[in-house]
Amino acid sequence: MVASALALAAPPVTATAEEPSAPGAVVSTEPLPEPQRLPGAAASTKVTYWTADSRDRPRTSSGAVFVPEGTPPPGGWPTISWGHGANGLGDQCAPTTIGRPAPESSYLAGLLSAGFAVVASDYIGLGTEGLPNYLDGGGEAHAVIDIVRAARRLYPAIGPIWLAQGHSQGAHAVLNTAPRARDYAPELDYRGTVATSAPPQFDALVGLVGPQMPPVPVPASLFVMAIAGFRDLRPDLNVDSHLTDLGRRTVALAETLCSPELDEQTKNLSIGQLVSQPLGELTEPFRDYLRLPVAGYRGPLFLGHGTHDEILPYPLTFTLVASLLINGVAVDFHSYDAGHDSIIPIAAPDVRAFLAAAVH
Repeated sequence: MVASALALAAPPVTATAEEPSAPGAVVSTEPLPEPQRLPGAAASTKVTYWTADSRDRPRTSSGAVFVPEGTPPPGGWPTISWGHGANGLGDQCAPTTIGRPAPESSYLAGLLSAGFAVVASDYIGLGTEGLPNYLDGGGEAHAVIDIVRAARRLYPAIGPIWLAQGHSQGAHAVLNTAPRARDYAPELDYRGTVATSAPPQFDALVGLVGPQMPPVPVPASLFVMAIAGFRDLRPDLNVDSHLTDLGRRTVALAETLCSPELDEQTKNLSIGQLVSQPLGELTEPFRDYLRLPVAGYRGPLFLGHGTHDEILPYPLTFTLVASLLINGVAVDFHSYDAGHDSIIPIAAPDVRAFLAAAVH
């Protein structure tokens, strides 16, 4: 059977000295643990692969590759590159280590049954060398794209057609992917983007950061993780000099925790308590790091948000949608009677219809 051949087509590999650290080059593979395998998958593989951060420095990422059972269509299986929501910065928080929420796994299994291969990056540094650079748009986008390249090297039945889909932090990742995908990986056939529970334009808020910053309706943990990642990416900027003692301790703590623990540690903190002075010369670099693009999109865009989102309140999405429309981006926007995570199954019928139309 074709499915059996696919399952055997990717024996474990290890990088050799002759293999370049080119984007998408495979470092190693191993079978995913049984609880992380998806029903309907002929292969469920953990892959470690080369990619690059937003400064184009080679980095490694791990991720999962799921190949459908059955016979691929002419040209190979189309692929969804999935971007997961925030898990935290500790290596133990990587989805290929800690597992996925049941609704997410169920949704990805549905993609397999609909005839899509699924690849899902852990993102740079989450379970691989170095610190994850949370909300580093360029690095996230590269990881989302390069796992498609890696998967095709492992499984020849995966074709060049692909789409990017992400939720929460993953929405930030795929929205940064959309303007880059075709130029960064011209050998692939990029068909569009799906983003649910997208974060607001944090880059637009950077100029407000300072001790007197008014409260904002998003968890402080998101700022803490972003500052930790930015500090790691840009050690030349002395980010610590703009943080209070509390801020430095909290950012250091964030580097080791998963999101539930960090949320608990920071639930009573405000951004103003963490910074000792306005960001000043850090403003533009931090804005570039967090950038949520509102122009230059390639391919169709599906955007969905829950009216009861308890983490990223629904009204915050209005400025993003307005900015996209002002810049001439055609947005297929959907509102759902859903919370931050419950939107995944609720939006699934609309998303599957969008995906099917994009690949045909």
